[in-house]
Amino acid sequence: MASPDFHGVVLIVGVPGAGKSTVARALAERFERSACIEGDLIQHELTARGLVAPGQQPPEEEYLQLALRWRNCASLADNFVAAGFTAVVEHAVSVPLFVEQFQRDLTARPLSLIVLAPCLEVALARDAVRHKQVAHHFVHMDAEMREKLRDWGWWIDTSELTVTETVDAIIESGLSAGALTP
Repeated sequence: MASPDFHGVVLIVGVPGAGKSTVARALAERFERSACIEGDLIQHELTARGLVAPGQQPPEEEYLQLALRWRNCASLADNFVAAGFTAVVEHAVSVPLFVEQFQRDLTARPLSLIVLAPCLEVALARDAVRHKQVAHHFVHMDAEMREKLRDWGWWIDTSELTVTETVDAIIESGLSAGALTP
């Protein structure tokens, strides 16, 4: 299969359990040169002490660390694109705030936003069989995402799609339809 003709950044978002990591990795594998940047790994694997993860206290520090995570994802994506790689970034998000920050911090273009939106029951079921079960802590994000991000990027309901079908659809339609303007 030929490599997709896209050289820039793909930002894949959705709620926990939506399949972001799996789809991002599978999409990245379709490009000739690519990097897959997982938001969770940027914060959880690189912070040695003092981690305040999403949903933890104090909220001011949670926000600062989440903003730092997004900024680091943008920096890594820029570095990979500058070196000739397509960067596929995945991150849980339900409001425009951090997508806007990512867009501002990122210099590489084009930027395409893909929103994975399986029904909540499917996301919870997928989460239940993962090595980390966190979706039940973030159930509120589904309705919030559907309301506040509804006009952002390209949406795909992956409830009944395989990973391959999802990636095929992203390549066929999502990369161009999800383009965000600077």
